[in-house]
Amino acid sequence: MSKIDFTKESFTKLDRFMKQNAGLNLATANLKDAALLDGCNWNRLKRSREALVTQLKAYQRLHKIVPEGKPAEKDGIIKALLGKNIHSSLQIASMPRQRFIREYLPLFDGQEELMVETYQNALTQRSQVLLQYMHMLQSNEPHLGAARM
Repeated sequence: MSKIDFTKESFTKLDRFMKQNAGLNLATANLKDAALLDGCNWNRLKRSREALVTQLKAYQRLHKIVPEGKPAEKDGIIKALLGKNIHSSLQIASMPRQRFIREYLPLFDGQEELMVETYQNALTQRSQVLLQYMHMLQSNEPHLGAARM
């Protein structure tokens, strides 16, 4: 998995972007949609747009699996994971549960229940991605096209 650099400056820019675009719902926003991104407020962030979009996508991936709680707490956990180069459910799900708990429990401020729920959400997300991938592969099999009437 590639490394996405998160520095103090990049977190500052991420925070600025989110404040400038408070109406953007990261839970549902399609960050691949150029029109959506063009409609965002990039004031003082235009030169950082490409890197910021990559970082927003990573933030969004973790936002989907870290359970709801206090917004500041969830934001802090997501940023702590990003700071440790964890930026997807696939990375989390590829680790044994005990290793994830052992290595990253401090990022969850000792809240093992919250951490376990995050891990379970990552496993669920990985399963959904794998099922979609398998469906796509099977839908494009040559024999399927030949059998259609």
